[in-house]
Amino acid sequence: MNADDRNQHRSSASVATDRPDRYAKQLISHLGARAEVERAAGATVLGLSMGVCEVRVVRGAIELQARAADVASLHRLEGIVQRHLERFGDSDDLEVNWRATGAGGA
Repeated sequence: MNADDRNQHRSSASVATDRPDRYAKQLISHLGARAEVERAAGATVLGLSMGVCEVRVVRGAIELQARAADVASLHRLEGIVQRHLERFGDSDDLEVNWRATGAGGA
């Protein structure tokens, strides 16, 4: 872990769905128009101006890991990802519930 990682605020969410591939692809495609997209280790990382969000498809869910330099940026990133994913999955009642997973090495 480098110094930048220790100063990051982090959160995660697991979004249950029968169609994780479809919704993850839609989210990545949509946000990828204004984000840096990097694929590595079975995940796609979306780099937006306020932080990064890792999107990983697992059986029956989409796993999200968000990180940003400060709490305000993290909440903004969470909101963007949450609004888009819930809108795309409205017919399947997708629900994104973020939980804090650490900050500043804590």
